[in-house]
Amino acid sequence: MEQQEPGAKKRDGIIRIVILAVAVVVAVIGIHSYMQSKAEPPAISQMETNRVGDFFTGLYHRPGCPKVEQIRDKNREDFPDNASAKKAGYRECEVCKPGS
Repeated sequence: MEQQEPGAKKRDGIIRIVILAVAVVVAVIGIHSYMQSKAEPPAISQMETNRVGDFFTGLYHRPGCPKVEQIRDKNREDFPDNASAKKAGYRECEVCKPGS
């Protein structure tokens, strides 16, 4: 059986604690960012009536919603209004709130 160098166990424990702390901080920042995006909706024009659907997520958005930039071309579907998007089975985006 190999012997560990003195203090190796303590060092390994400290490294694990540091990694765990970093993971917690990253998770908290991500959750905070997500909650902020829902609490402070971006300034999106309320004038357009057309909507953009994302087949992958099943959501529809206002054209100026930041989430629209993330939609792949193959998953994108355009609608003339909210009713058309809902009829096709899409749900309203919680960021841009196109049904409001």
